[in-house]
Amino acid sequence: MEVWMRSPYTQAGWPAALLSVVALVTGCNTMPTTPVPDGGIADGDENTDPRFVRTDKRATIGRVRIVGRNVFVDDRRVQQDQRLANNADVRTGPRSWVRVEFDPALEAGCRTLIQGFRRGNLYGESEGCPHEVTAEPGTIRAEPVPTRYHLGARGGSVVVTVIEGAAVVWAKWSPSQPIRVGPMQEARVAPGNVIGPTPVTRRQVEARTAWRASLERGLENRTGIDPALCEGYAAEAVRQSGQNLQYRCGFDGPLWAPDFETHLNWCLAQGEPASLERQTAARARALRDCQAKNQGSTQSQGTARPLLLGIFSDLLRRRAEPSPDNQ
Repeated sequence: MEVWMRSPYTQAGWPAALLSVVALVTGCNTMPTTPVPDGGIADGDENTDPRFVRTDKRATIGRVRIVGRNVFVDDRRVQQDQRLANNADVRTGPRSWVRVEFDPALEAGCRTLIQGFRRGNLYGESEGCPHEVTAEPGTIRAEPVPTRYHLGARGGSVVVTVIEGAAVVWAKWSPSQPIRVGPMQEARVAPGNVIGPTPVTRRQVEARTAWRASLERGLENRTGIDPALCEGYAAEAVRQSGQNLQYRCGFDGPLWAPDFETHLNWCLAQGEPASLERQTAARARALRDCQAKNQGSTQSQGTARPLLLGIFSDLLRRRAEPSPDNQ
């Protein structure tokens, strides 16, 4: 008991990613891509430093998935996946990449603002909330149809490549002259003007996005846990934290944190479900010991707890077992 109580949420690990190959509806051009969540994604190569804002005013806007050791959220180095707060910035350093998976829109007409993109590469897929990227030389706005695009910022200009969908771009010093960039086209945005659009070939698009292979490999090779399982674990941990306060047990530290996000982020960093069951069971034992010492606790709460723990443990075991299709 004493050893477990000294173990904070500091273990590193990686959640699993499900990868597949889908075709982009751009003639005969096809490229590999990860299935996109309903809210869309934004992938960052090293040395990008955008700030992510959602106009539907939610507190957290999605999840950050990390590959490498040089990823910073609000100038704080992070080494495990976590929820992304609205208005947070994300910076990636050498040999490091990041994927932001946005939550679905809360309301029609919302936008995902990616502000202050200054250098490096950014790949985006807009779903639900169109993307609007503000860069040093100008602005790139993905149209309300689902759009896949790539931005490369170097030498004071940004090359905008639209793979699917469409975008409108304008230069910083000539905002009254927007240019539409259609599918399989690209344009160069400088502070004073926009050059293009010009057609782009499948091979050129693959060259622009080649850096994403390192991100995809990193996500694919990680071991980890189903995020849905982590949500159940975090909800149970918060409930146990509430019992700690209700019974006046006095347990403290990260394992007894009252907030959902702390437990969710820790869970997402684990490599296998057994660690979740161990932590849940250890908290349950601690609560039972506390209840035994405090006879004023209600009997109904004491009997309901083992039942709920059994249900949660059974869920963990079922999720960990391979499906017949994978045997």
